[in-house]
Amino acid sequence: MNITIYTMAYNEEKMLPFFLDHYSKFATRVVIYDNESTDNTVKIAKEHPLVKEIYSVKTGDSFDESIQVKIKNSCWKKDTSDYVMIVDTDELIYHEDGIVNYIKSNEQPVYRCIGYNMISESFPKGGESITSQIKSGVFDRMYCKPVIFNPNIITKADFDPGLHNGRFYNETSEFIPKESELKMLHYKNIGFKYRIDRHKMFSKRMSEYNKKTGACIHCTWDTKTQKDEFDGILKRSVAVI
Repeated sequence: MNITIYTMAYNEEKMLPFFLDHYSKFATRVVIYDNESTDNTVKIAKEHPLVKEIYSVKTGDSFDESIQVKIKNSCWKKDTSDYVMIVDTDELIYHEDGIVNYIKSNEQPVYRCIGYNMISESFPKGGESITSQIKSGVFDRMYCKPVIFNPNIITKADFDPGLHNGRFYNETSEFIPKESELKMLHYKNIGFKYRIDRHKMFSKRMSEYNKKTGACIHCTWDTKTQKDEFDGILKRSVAVI
């Protein structure tokens, strides 16, 4: 089965190796849209055999959710893979019995994942898969995203900002995403320092669109508010994988 992963990245040199390690276990290729990274993101991507294409996205050094949605609605249009997955670089699709086995046994046009906010008190060690190190989190409906679909059946996707919801069509029909057992593991809270540093970085790049609509407003929260949320997730966390 051919599976293509599409992602957008900005300064992901810490997370990208875990992302590529995870998807290399079942994906055929990864396509990266780099949003003006200033670290080693592009270098790491170029050196990985799974990364087939890297596109540069210029936004004037701003984080603009409207541009991201536009790209994610169209980046896969000429893809002839069996399935595509449209994910952020901190989002890993997972199934205990293997992604390919699960999809082959269901063969739905569109899948909605079960979302989990994964958490740990420290950043994972390099050289080991992140799923072998960080296994706990909390269910989060915000990450139950419909981001896996067959591009040979779906000809149009209309995602909401953040890809939390979407509508899927071909020339004759609309397809409702099927609830699935596929898990979306969101690895943002992997050490509080990692979280707060990322949020500070994004808050400095907020576009006028983001400010106006409140997209990713959580990145602008003060340190105490962010720490309270982090500690709350940690306290409620249970084994997810």
